[in-house]
Amino acid sequence: MKKITVITTCLNSKLTVRKTIESIISTRYTNLEHIFIDAGSTDGTIEILGSYPHLRVFIKRGISISEAWNFGIQNSSGDLIYILNSDDFVTPDIFNIALNDVKKSNSSFILIGNVSIIDSDGRLVRQVNGERPRLTNIFKGLPFMHPSVIATKDIYDKIGLFDLAYRIGLDSEWLIRAYVSKVNFIKSSYSVYMLSGGISERRMWVGFGEYLETLHKHKVPVIVIIAALLNKIMLILKNVLIPKKISEKY
Repeated sequence: MKKITVITTCLNSKLTVRKTIESIISTRYTNLEHIFIDAGSTDGTIEILGSYPHLRVFIKRGISISEAWNFGIQNSSGDLIYILNSDDFVTPDIFNIALNDVKKSNSSFILIGNVSIIDSDGRLVRQVNGERPRLTNIFKGLPFMHPSVIATKDIYDKIGLFDLAYRIGLDSEWLIRAYVSKVNFIKSSYSVYMLSGGISERRMWVGFGEYLETLHKHKVPVIVIIAALLNKIMLILKNVLIPKKISEKY
């Protein structure tokens, strides 16, 4: 049985972190470690983490997200790495589905699943069903979301950790780096629930700029970068001209 390391970073996540922890517990996967890196919470988050003795908790005041993820990876002992946000949660069958989809694979891989983005009331805001990255779809942004990514640890040894220069698009930069390095992406059917309104949503333009920089840095064809710009313009026009539909309750 492969060992899984779940890495979660947090800062003042009192309202959501317990659900995140309990969702991992609900998987009943036994060969697992859950590492938490707290950036200096003052709202009671650290006390909640302390009530779960199985967690490996590190308090690193002022640490950035990229630094925290890298620290977690460097201190992990799992064969597989799963980075889960402190306000996201998984379904109980996530690891059974994931491992079943790769049971015949002996090589390095990145698993991608589906993400349901919900609001604070549990209403579905957007559904992202992951797809394998290709030149024909990455101009729209990555065709999957990082909260659904489970990767073999050796990939971090091969292509490196997260780039500290990126503040918003650090996950996209690492995943594009994996794509151009010809890492094997495997589509799976498991689902993750993600709370809307994260850092990348609040600072969309910074994240988009970093994504364009990533495509250029990793020598993705210029036509793809141009298509990414045009696609963003079309999305802006669409959001301005077409009113949003009222989402259904999850």
